[in-house]
Amino acid sequence: MPDNNKVRVSFDFTKRAFGDLEKLQEFTNAGSKAEVIRNALRLYSRFSEFRADGWDVHVKKGNEDRFLEIL
Repeated sequence: MPDNNKVRVSFDFTKRAFGDLEKLQEFTNAGSKAEVIRNALRLYSRFSEFRADGWDVHVKKGNEDRFLEIL
């Protein structure tokens, strides 16, 4: 039975981008490549909302602080 809440999409990836997707799936223990893309979209959307509201996005490790450029 089809799920009416889902839409099927198709993407063309370069070999490099597909390799990156596979690495992210393994690194994050995602159950599928679609899960990786959904998580990435959620993260990018959230970062974009912060940027639109005038926030800068940073990551911090110990005393080191780096600005993240969100395209």
